[in-house]
Amino acid sequence: MYNVYRSSPIKLEILQARGFHPNYHTHFFNSPVGDKYTMIYDVGYKVHYDNQVQIVQLDNVA
Repeated sequence: MYNVYRSSPIKLEILQARGFHPNYHTHFFNSPVGDKYTMIYDVGYKVHYDNQVQIVQLDNVA
């Protein structure tokens, strides 16, 4: 999903329909600008207020 949606948010419902479960993660990451990401190894996500999910890769978090 990261390869498809890396530049734009995606609805949480779409991810859950594809088997995503938000309780399964490896760690949390706080970016230098204060954003908190839930990480699954080197890929993470941040849930926005409108149930949109931004998917990021650790190398690209700033």
